Amino acid sequence: MAYDFDADLTEMLDTDEHATSATYTPVGGSAATVKGIFDQAQEHEEVGIGIDLELTNALFHCKKSDLTGTFIGGTMVINSTTYLIKAETVDEAGLLSTLTLQDQT
Repeated sequence: MAYDFDADLTEMLDTDEHATSATYTPVGGSAATVKGIFDQAQEHEEVGIGIDLELTNALFHCKKSDLTGTFIGGTMVINSTTYLIKAETVDEAGLLSTLTLQDQT
């Protein structure tokens, strides 16, 4: 019996569980709602003696099949904040996309 990874991914991206809804707009396309996990990790890097640089890395993990059109350069609105989609990484199975986002505020 084959394992249904897509069903597990759908369950993981349930907004009643771990995920959030976002408004995705591809370049030259129409807005659509996608579900995913928003990760806004903060890192501190020492760049000099007594100088810390705070880096925020905004990522959005969603189903690859939910992304249509040209998404690099498109936008994602999450919790009323607009982000520019800068890059995408896809898992080995080709099911999950991780988008690197840049805050536009």
